[in-house]
Amino acid sequence: MQLLKSNPIKIVMIPMILIGLVLLTIGLWRFQQDIKDIHRHIGITPHEIRYQLQQTNLQVALINQEINLTRQYQIQNDKQDLINRAKQLKSRIENIRVVWRTLKSDLDKTNLQEELNTFESHLDTLIQLLITGDLNASQHLNKIFFELQQVKIFSAAMYSHGSAFIREHTDRYVKKLSRISMAINTLILVFIVLLAVLSYALMLIFQQKNDLNKLSIEDPLTGLYNRRQFNLHLAHDVSEYKAQQSPLSLMIFDIDYFKLFNDHLGHIAGDHALQRISEHLKSLKKTETNIEFYRVGGEEFACLCHEQEHSKTQKVAEQIRASIEALNIEHTMSKVADNLTISIGIASAETLEELNSDSIYSVADQALYEAKKRGRNQVYCYQREP
Repeated sequence: MQLLKSNPIKIVMIPMILIGLVLLTIGLWRFQQDIKDIHRHIGITPHEIRYQLQQTNLQVALINQEINLTRQYQIQNDKQDLINRAKQLKSRIENIRVVWRTLKSDLDKTNLQEELNTFESHLDTLIQLLITGDLNASQHLNKIFFELQQVKIFSAAMYSHGSAFIREHTDRYVKKLSRISMAINTLILVFIVLLAVLSYALMLIFQQKNDLNKLSIEDPLTGLYNRRQFNLHLAHDVSEYKAQQSPLSLMIFDIDYFKLFNDHLGHIAGDHALQRISEHLKSLKKTETNIEFYRVGGEEFACLCHEQEHSKTQKVAEQIRASIEALNIEHTMSKVADNLTISIGIASAETLEELNSDSIYSVADQALYEAKKRGRNQVYCYQREP
């Protein structure tokens, strides 16, 4: 009773602080659970699915190219090599099926699984035709070509629908990140009056909020900016170029024969190689302030170059290529060198008639393909035909 008479304010404040502490504890716990949930859902698995689908498309395109050469120009292909390629593609389908199962999502994956099954069915038919048929027989070659077109159609559909699924899946959690961030800001405002009592708890909130922001913009394996951040930066830089005509170039590069590296040494060694290359790119960023690096796929990276002339961009690209080869990461399975190497494609805004994010990326990707076609471990810069 004496406490009630002499300290009425304390009697009011003590329950308020206790309620505040309880609410803050609950909020922190929920926040921590949400972070763990987001880590599980937008970590490495979606990137691995997109990469596997992209590689499937590439393998189908290579088989299609060889069959077309045989069909149109009577160029003889190694039949067993075609069969082996098709069987490797079947193994990749098994990998995709496993990765799809590991991805936990509220979205319906039934159609994607059905497309995968249909694709595999046509692929089995194609393999059987390759095994039993004669590539020199025109009628049988037409059957092979027809079945290959079905494989190609479903491969493209899987990549298109799979990419759309991953985007929608990831966007859900990115929006969740935004909602959580807003909730934390509100929580901070509500308990600002309790700073003296809750200083340690607020420090935890800020630390976790920083983890959220980092998760939304960085690739979890390499620490470089992720694909989503690359898309945002590219769109911004293209807008800046259109407004001010300041120099802008895009490099796309990936590691030569990285699948062979992973198959030979394992994915852990592959991850270590990606991390070492990424650390090297970060060190290059310290000396070249007008460039920014991104990891946009499995072993695919991008670099935005600002405020540089076209010739300077080529020089920087060659420096990147040579310095990564000089890391001496042993790659005995490579067909171009004894160490890991990269191929680089460059597109400059000034060379494009119609500039937007998709066009400059597509041109840089074509330049990368040309660098690979010319033997890999080199830089190729897109030039507009006169």
